[in-house]
Formats: sequence, C-alpha cells, structure tokens
Amino acid sequence: MKMYLISKGLWEAVNATSGVSEAKEQQAHAAIVLNLSDTQLMHVITTSSACEAWGALARVHRTQDMASRLWLKEKFATFKFAASDMSAHVMELERLVLEMNGASCGPSEEDSCATLLRSLPAQYEGLVQAFRMSVTQFSFKDLVSKLIAEEVRKKDSTRIKNETAIHVGKRQEKKSFNKTSGGPRKTGSSVQCFYLW
Repeated sequence: MKMYLISKGLWEAVNATSGVSEAKEQQAHAAIVLNLSDTQLMHVITTSSACEAWGALARVHRTQDMASRLWLKEKFATFKFAASDMSAHVMELERLVLEMNGASCGPSEEDSCATLLRSLPAQYEGLVQAFRMSVTQFSFKDLVSKLIAEEVRKKDSTRIKNETAIHVGKRQEKKSFNKTSGGPRKTGSSVQCFYLW
C-alpha cells in the first residue's frame, strides 16, 4: 500500500507534511480506504484523513504482528521431534526459523542449536551430551551434519543387527531340524542295500 501511495505521489499526505493540498489529502484517504479488504475496512471507517487511516491500520497490524510473534516464539520454545526422520525434523525447524525471521523475531544461531538439541528423542542423548561438552561455539550446519550422520549410523547398526539375527535364527533352525530328523549323516557310515529277487 505504501508503495502504491508513493507511486501516485500521495505519500506526503499520509505523513501529514505541511503544504499538502486538500485535494491530495482526499485522494490519499480515498486510495487507502478503497484498496482495503472488508475485514480491514472496519478499522478505518471513522477516520477523516489519510494520516488517521494509516495510523489506525498500523495499530491493528502491530497488534496482529505481536500475536503472531508470540505464537511463533511459543512454537519455537515447545518444538519437539515429530517427523519421520532427522532431515524432515531439521526442515521443520528451519521453516519455523524462517517464519520467525519474517516476523522480525528470529532466534540466534545458538538458540536454534539449543532448540534442536532439546527437541531430540532420548536415543540421541549421548550425542547431545557429547556435543554440549565439546563445542565452544555453536554452528547449526555442524550440528545438523552430525545428527544426520548419527541417524545413518543408527540405521546401519539396526540393519546389521537384523541381518545377524536372521542369520543366527536360520542356523538355529537348521540345528533343530537336524536334531528332530536324527541328526546329520556321519561320513564313513556304511549303508546296506538289499536286493529282492
């Protein structure tokens, strides 16, 4: 809206600059009121000048912005691991940080790191403690790369355990089969054959 008023040469009427003609003041006021949606129109219906209308809109949006900032800060403070994997979890946090930056209440990199560490499930507690003790300066990129590497390591470890369990299970299954069928054949044992004539 501000850019529109500037392009039409009406912004000085909003700033209540002295020497603005009555016609320009009315044009600016009309431009503001006519370009509002119905939900915003109710806030400026009683104003009599462009400056008053602009001030009323600024107060309304300041209140809405404050509510949005408080909601974003609360969401950041209570951020938890709810994603399917670490990459998705990090993307959710980065999206939230971008929203906060857009609302002019973005967290510091250290706060983002602290929130990411706090949000992790219990299985990452060892890595969280190691990271807290060994790092003197927090870097979000370093933290993310370590967490993704740890997730890959855990998945590989689980896969190896599962493959080992399957292999051991098959070996035990084979042993139990041999016991129930009389055991494996011994080498060198003679087999007698009888011919019937």
